[in-house]
Amino acid sequence: MNVDDDVHGLPSDEEVRAKDANDANIEFESAFKKWKRYSPDWLKLYPSLNGRGTNLSLIDDYMPLDLKSMFDQLEKENKGGKYGYLPLMMGCSVGQLGALNAESFAERVNSAAKLLIDDKNTSLAYPLINML
Repeated sequence: MNVDDDVHGLPSDEEVRAKDANDANIEFESAFKKWKRYSPDWLKLYPSLNGRGTNLSLIDDYMPLDLKSMFDQLEKENKGGKYGYLPLMMGCSVGQLGALNAESFAERVNSAAKLLIDDKNTSLAYPLINML
């Protein structure tokens, strides 16, 4: 048996990368469409929101919620791979996507605050503005 015969039966690295990229695109298209339509039943997941009415505040009502309930529910729904690897990726990173979303939200709020509060329209001292 010739060593070259064994090598010719295997796909090249380029072919493997191309197939992986194609498979990832197919899965992403399918899973992301479903992910965009995902809308949790907030009142079922978080009974503490009951009785607060229908106009819930993003900052006062939703920001303090622990996302574990939602992650657990997503895990159950994703048993058949409905959302692909997206829910798994949320829990595998050091910062987790939920934490990164919260950080991004805070950065956007701070950025908006900087547009509103500057040297000319506040009586607060500069170091205090930066601490806020």
